[in-house]
Amino acid sequence: MITSPDKAIKNAIGYMSKNRDTEALILNYSIADNICLPSLGKLSKGAFIKPKDEKKLADKWSQELAIKMRGTEQYCSQLSGGNKQKVVFGKLIGSGRGVFGFRNTEGNYVSQHLHRFTDHRYTACYSDRS
Repeated sequence: MITSPDKAIKNAIGYMSKNRDTEALILNYSIADNICLPSLGKLSKGAFIKPKDEKKLADKWSQELAIKMRGTEQYCSQLSGGNKQKVVFGKLIGSGRGVFGFRNTEGNYVSQHLHRFTDHRYTACYSDRS
């Protein structure tokens, strides 16, 4: 049973909040920063993070999810709602989350796009309660 965010993270479970701007993204950070933030533990070598590895992860998921952007250094505050949603999904999938919990419209995007990632296994859990 998952009783805390820590347990969810340890069990590779991610949550896509419907309130992207306040709960899921750091709007004054770049797309790359947001995608890489949950993966810092995997990207770090001791106390250092290799910019090359960070760029590789951000580029992979921003391209795979077809985020409409000028580049991964663009601030999330400048994106449309749908592209913000893709960044949130990129954060989760890029950090190795395999089970997603979401509410309302987030379910539409996730269920439509999970089949594209054939090298990973994902499960989506939907709730229409706010």
